[in-house]
Amino acid sequence: MPAPTAGSESRPASPAGARPADPGNAALWPTPSQELLLRAAVMRGPAALEAWRRWKSRHDLVESELDHGSYRLLPLVYKNVSALGAGEPHLLRLKGIYRYWWCSNQNLFYNGAILLQRLHAAGIRTMLLKGASTSALYYEDMGVRPMADVDVLVPFEQVHAAVDCLARLGWRAASGSIDEEIRYRHSTPMVNDAGREFDLHWHSLRECLRADSDAGFWRRSVPVAMLHAETRGLAPADALLHTVVHGMRWNEEPTIRWIADAMTILHAAEDRIDWEALVREACDRRVQLRLVQGLGYLRRTFEAPIPPAAWARLVAARPSRTERLEYRYLAVRSDRLKRDQVAHLGPMLLIEYLRVCSGWSLRRKLAELPAFLRYRLRGRTEPTIVAARRVARWLGLAAPGRSPADSRGRSS
Repeated sequence: MPAPTAGSESRPASPAGARPADPGNAALWPTPSQELLLRAAVMRGPAALEAWRRWKSRHDLVESELDHGSYRLLPLVYKNVSALGAGEPHLLRLKGIYRYWWCSNQNLFYNGAILLQRLHAAGIRTMLLKGASTSALYYEDMGVRPMADVDVLVPFEQVHAAVDCLARLGWRAASGSIDEEIRYRHSTPMVNDAGREFDLHWHSLRECLRADSDAGFWRRSVPVAMLHAETRGLAPADALLHTVVHGMRWNEEPTIRWIADAMTILHAAEDRIDWEALVREACDRRVQLRLVQGLGYLRRTFEAPIPPAAWARLVAARPSRTERLEYRYLAVRSDRLKRDQVAHLGPMLLIEYLRVCSGWSLRRKLAELPAFLRYRLRGRTEPTIVAARRVARWLGLAAPGRSPADSRGRSS
């Protein structure tokens, strides 16, 4: 069953507690129609049915303009609505969508289990992230959480051994530059000649790139099985943190499923969430601001069961400068970046580099910057050195002025 193409719908004003003055902030939140579908997927009792009826009055399940984010919520809507026992004329169609994703996920899990076993045989520890972990541990249903691939985390100190093991099995980094990916990123897509793909992680979050960033996640991880392969998954508090922080970033495909994932974790593991660890981890990783915005939205809109004491501690923490700057640019769309490269590229690269070089000495930060810029600006239409100079001038690391390339084509 082909997924519909993405459509366009204006976004609502930022919810209370968000910062509407931030550029593009509204793009982080669901549209009114997406929010109705989310309520049908995660709310309980009459509230879910009422949301579903209102959404149906505006949409058709086969309409071509249904966005991918909404389409991927339909299996969960089926599970929720059918459990309420309501007479629903669209139930058979929803069931077909559910069964499609159940079969697709079975295939993903089968191939993922083989991959995990090969890594384990090489002495490499693994942990599932994102959809695979949430599906197995919190949804406990193979059909309600659509996935395009499987995300596997290995310890940072074992990433090179994992890459070597995968190379022997015919897997390679899609980017072709695995050493630079390990140096400056948190993960990379891996592909093989059969056209299969999975995401290899050595850090759980793109914002946390220190060698010991995931020590707490590994220490608190819980056992989980991917079919016949035993591995680890994120503990409830860590799964909630990871889901909210990872999800709150603009993407071509609306990432609204983070809301359904977070609400599922909260409902399925409410009594097992270590709120102390959640607050501590968010502050240590400097992602407290984004977590507050995300959980605040869940509390207001979906009645998320968040203990008042934990919430008070979380909102009382002071976000870092990096967090505040980062939050301004989380929702910058790719089309805006192309139209206004100088205004957005410099700040975004600065934020990324501040995350990459966290904990480094000043000498190392300055020494590594040129290599980072070469990596991040590769493949651009203008020469790398010109783009690097533009960014350096924006960062105040080079004297203002116009290079010959900047002046090319301008009349004197």
